[in-house]
Amino acid sequence: MHRSSQQVVERPLPRHLDATVAEFSLVPLASLGAGVVVHGPDGRVVGCNAGALELLGLTGAELTGRTPRDPRWRLLGADGTSMATEAIPALVTLHTGVALNDVVMGVRRPENRLIWIKVSTRPLHAGRPKDGVVATFVEVTQQRAAEHLLLTARAVDQVLLRSTTEEELLHEMCAVAIRGDSRSLAWVGLANNDEAHSVSILASAGQTGYLFDNIVSWSADDVLGRGPAGVAIREQRTVLIEDLEAEGAFLPWRDRARECGFASVVAVPFKLGDMPAVFLIYDTIAHSLDSGAVQLLTQVGGDLEYGIANLRRVRAVSDSLEATIQALAAIIDVRDPYTAGHQRRVSQLSVAIGRELGLDPGSLEMLRFGALVHDIGKIGVPAEILSKPGRLEPIEYEMVKRHAAVGELTLRRSSLPGPVLEIAGQHHERLDGSGYPRGLKGDEIDFLARVVAVADVVEAMMHHRPYRQSLGQDAALAEVRAGSGRLFDPRVVDACQRVIEGGFEFEDLPLS
Repeated sequence: MHRSSQQVVERPLPRHLDATVAEFSLVPLASLGAGVVVHGPDGRVVGCNAGALELLGLTGAELTGRTPRDPRWRLLGADGTSMATEAIPALVTLHTGVALNDVVMGVRRPENRLIWIKVSTRPLHAGRPKDGVVATFVEVTQQRAAEHLLLTARAVDQVLLRSTTEEELLHEMCAVAIRGDSRSLAWVGLANNDEAHSVSILASAGQTGYLFDNIVSWSADDVLGRGPAGVAIREQRTVLIEDLEAEGAFLPWRDRARECGFASVVAVPFKLGDMPAVFLIYDTIAHSLDSGAVQLLTQVGGDLEYGIANLRRVRAVSDSLEATIQALAAIIDVRDPYTAGHQRRVSQLSVAIGRELGLDPGSLEMLRFGALVHDIGKIGVPAEILSKPGRLEPIEYEMVKRHAAVGELTLRRSSLPGPVLEIAGQHHERLDGSGYPRGLKGDEIDFLARVVAVADVVEAMMHHRPYRQSLGQDAALAEVRAGSGRLFDPRVVDACQRVIEGGFEFEDLPLS
C-alpha cells in the first residue's frame, strides 16, 4: 500500500537495539535531504517526498502520475546521450526486480536547467517487484562538473606540453574541448583585417559539417558579426549563449544549428600573436554550462595564448640555432672539400637511426644538429693534412684526433645546447675506452654521441676519401657489426643495419 510523503515509515526493530537507536527508526520521508519517489505497478509516480520536489523543481501535482517515459524529462545517460527507455532505473527494477545502485543520469527541470542525479532503486515490497518501485536520488551536478573541469584542465596541460606546432596545438585543443563527443563541435577562428572583417577557420573537431559554407564576421555593422564569434572577438570577452533557440542574435545560424542538434555555445577570445582569435564550443545540451565551466574555458583562452607564444619563442630560438648550425657546417664543407657533405650525410643517417630507436622529437633535433657540426673541430687542423691523399704520419694523425676536443670547445663558446657539444666531443669515444679524446667507457658516453659514432663510420666507409675509394655498404655494416658491444652500442648497430638494409639513401642536398 502506498504511503503519502508525510507518513512515517515504521519497521519493527530487533529487541536488542536500545532506545537511542530506536529513535532513528521513525523518520518522516519529508525530512530526508535525498529525493524519494514511489512508482506504482504501471511506473507512474504515486508518491514522493519534499526532497524530490525540490530537486526536480516540481509540485506534488505536477510530479504525481508522471511516468519515467515522459519526454519532458529528456533523460540523459552518464555519457551525455539520450537514455533509452529500457535503461531507466525505475523501469529496470520494476520489470526485472533487480535493485540498482548509484546510476548517474541527467534530468531537465521545468526551467530547462540540466541537473545530474545519482539514482538507486528497490522493489517496493521484497520479492514482489510488480507492486512498485522506490527510487532514491541525490544531485551530483556540482561533483560531476568538478570532475569534468579537472579532467579538462589535465587534458589542456598535456596538450600544451606535447604540441610542437601551432596547428597541432589548436587541433588538439578542439579535440579536448569536445571530450570525445562527436555530436559537439569546437573550432578556432582568426579575425581577418579584410574589408568584410571575415573570420578564418584554423582548426576544428566534432561536427565540422556545420562549418561548411558558414559565413562569420566580426563587424558590428554586419548581422553576421553579431553572433558569439563576432562579439567575442570585437569586445574581447567570453560570450555564453545558454539556449540558441532563445537568442535573437543567433538567428542567421539557427537552422544550421538545429540540423546539427546544437543547443548552446560558448565563445572565448584570445590572441594569436598580435591577431584576435576566438575559440568556440557548441553543445547539444542547453543550459549545460555553469559559472565554473565558463571560468575554466576563459582560462583555456589564456592557455592558448601562452601556448602559441611559447611555440613561437621556441621556433624563433630553433630557427636561430638552425642558422648557426648550418653556417658552422658550411665552414667545414668549404675548408675540407674532400669531405664536403659528410656532416650532412651523417646527420641524415643519425636521424634515421634515431627514429628507428624511437627517440622523441626533441632528441632527434639535437641529434640532427649535433651530427651537422660533429666535425667542426677540423677548423683547427691544417688544410694540407685534411686534404692529404696518402696515409697520415703519426703526428699528423694526432693533430686530426684533436678535432673532437677542439670542436666541443668551439661550440661551447657558441652557447649551443649541451647535447650538440657532447656529440662533437664524444663521437670518437668507444665503449671499451679505446676512443678519444678522453677515453670514455660505456655509459660515460652520451647516447646521442653513440648514434653519431656508428653513422660516422658507416658514412665514411660508404663514400670516397682522398686516400681510398668507397668501400661499399656491406663492408661498412660488417665493420660496425664487428665492433658491436665492444666499440659501438649494439642497439645502435642493430638499428643502423635495419635502416640501411631497409632502403635508406643519402641525399646530397645543398646547405640551406
